[in-house]
Order: sequence, then structure tokens, then C-alpha cells
Amino acid sequence: MSNIISTSQLVQNIKQSDEWVNWAVRTMYDRHKTGKGVTGRGFARKDKKRGCYLGSWVTKGNALSGNFIKQGRELAITYRKQLQAALIEQAMLEYAASREATRAAATVESHPCTTPVLRACS
Repeated sequence: MSNIISTSQLVQNIKQSDEWVNWAVRTMYDRHKTGKGVTGRGFARKDKKRGCYLGSWVTKGNALSGNFIKQGRELAITYRKQLQAALIEQAMLEYAASREATRAAATVESHPCTTPVLRACS
């Protein structure tokens, strides 16, 4: 789910897939816990109790079902902009990690005077 997608595609995925709903609820819960005091991160006051309940359930490895999947879907659609931002942040982290892996793949050669020289692998 690390692809950057449009808001309308994100909403479509949430409407069609319970897996996306579970991902969305967990993502919002994680953002809520890590973003306390940050404007625009996490649940609004009116959704905090329900969002935290559903999020803690999903975080324990359980999947939402029945009425709870419906509530999770409503929350996910409400917070679609934050979820899209989370996808972008995740893609940026993956890109940075791949760049770092490329740098780490550079080999170290010994120079005649025993000073290591970095050379990129081709």
C-alpha cells in the first residue's frame, strides 16, 4: 500500500476492501498517538473515542468486522486527506531507504597507499 494514489482512488479502495479499512484505522491510530499536540494529525475530538477503540483493536492484530468495519470505513473516508499524506510519507521513506541502500552498495577498494577509496558498483 505504499503507492501514491489519488484521494478518489483511496476512497474507492476503502469502500471496496476491508483490508484497506483496517490499514486506514491503524494508520490513523498511529498518527493520533504520535501526533498529539500537532494540528492536522490524528482524530478530531468528536472521533477520538471511537477511533482509538477501533485502532487499538486493529493494532492488537485483530480485524474489524460487522458494525465495526462500517464505523472504520466511515472514519477512513472522513480522514482520507491524512491517509493520503501517510501514503506519501511512507513512499518518501521507502525512497530514502532505497537511496541509502544504493549508497551502502558502494564497494570499498584499497588504494595502493592503503587508504580506502569508495567506488560505486556498476
